[in-house]
Amino acid sequence: MEKQAEKKDVKKKTEHKKQGADQKNSISVSLKTISTKQTSSDKNHKKTSGNSGTKKQTQNQKQKPNNSGVKKTESKQSDAKKQSISSKSKNYDQKTKSSDAQPLGERIKYQLKKNYLLWITLIIIAIPCIILAYILIGSREGSTSPVVGSRFDNALDPEITTQDLNALKESLQFEDAQAIEINLKSATLRITIDTRDDMTQEEMNALLVSAYDKVVEKLPVATYFTNQKRGEGEEEDIVKMYDLEISVYNFIPENEEQKASQIHLSRSKNAASEELIDDVLTSPRDEQSANDILHPDTSEPPVSEENTEGE
Repeated sequence: MEKQAEKKDVKKKTEHKKQGADQKNSISVSLKTISTKQTSSDKNHKKTSGNSGTKKQTQNQKQKPNNSGVKKTESKQSDAKKQSISSKSKNYDQKTKSSDAQPLGERIKYQLKKNYLLWITLIIIAIPCIILAYILIGSREGSTSPVVGSRFDNALDPEITTQDLNALKESLQFEDAQAIEINLKSATLRITIDTRDDMTQEEMNALLVSAYDKVVEKLPVATYFTNQKRGEGEEEDIVKMYDLEISVYNFIPENEEQKASQIHLSRSKNAASEELIDDVLTSPRDEQSANDILHPDTSEPPVSEENTEGE
């Protein structure tokens, strides 16, 4: 029995050994297949890589001549640009050398001839600008100062001074005069005398003549109130002198009723004439003409001459 058991154990061990060997063989076979596959894949990869490398080389070989042609053209263009720049610089250097070799006067003339159009345009533009600036500056300066002038240049010689007027005021003193005013404006000596309200026209006329005589006594008519001729022939010149006006009145009316009793007399002497002019300013010289103007007759409308001729 013991021997049979030992035999069984030996068989089992041999079977286990066979199974382990079989397993080892199967594993080695699988490893070999895997290695063979890897080697075949590596060979294929090398072939493909070799083919791709040859293709890239061929493409590069094809592209290389194109790149070289482009580089050649670019190099030619750059060489042409350099040549043009060098030629321009040479021309400029030659011009500068020639200009430097020329004297200063010729160089200035050359520059002026070269830019003559510019100079002409600048001159044409500058002329009206200068004129406008002159007008504006002159008007601006003149706007701040008043315009002073006199229409009595080369006239009023001799002149009536303030001393003469003061002496005239002292001499014109009358008992019947209530107020006396003396005014010298615009080369006219005006004397106004306000008398008593109850004076008659004859009394007022006598006072007017007396005032005129006193004025002429201080200021002679031939010297101050008559134009004077100076020089002879073509060089004869007329010096304009003063005018004289003397007024005498009794009162200033305040209503229509007082106008009838107002008396206003005047005596005037123009420097251009030698005659005196006496006038009564409150009574018209032509009463009929004055009444026609002041009180026209509206009962009969006026008839024009054209209508009468048509009829």
